[in-house]
Amino acid sequence: MTFFSVETEKGNLYFKKPDRNAFALALSYRSQSKTLEAGEVLVENCLVGGDESILDDEYLKIAVSLRIANIIELPEVVVKSCKSLG
Repeated sequence: MTFFSVETEKGNLYFKKPDRNAFALALSYRSQSKTLEAGEVLVENCLVGGDESILDDEYLKIAVSLRIANIIELPEVVVKSCKSLG
C-alpha cells in the first residue's frame, strides 16, 4: 500500500492512496478546477494517522487539502489500434 505524508508547522498527517471512489470524485473536482474540493475529498477519505488536531485549524486544513490534491495523477497509458487480439 502506498502512503503519503504532509508536514505542517504543527506536525504531520499521513494518507493512504485513495480508493477508486475517492480517486474518481477527487479527479472530477480537479477536472472542474476545484482543487480545494478535490483535496477535501482526499483528506476525508484517505487520512490514516498523524496529528489530526492540525485539521482543527481551518487555514492549515485548507493548505493540507490543496497540497494533498496534487497526488491525483493518472498513470500513463497508450492506446493503439490493432487488427486482432494479441
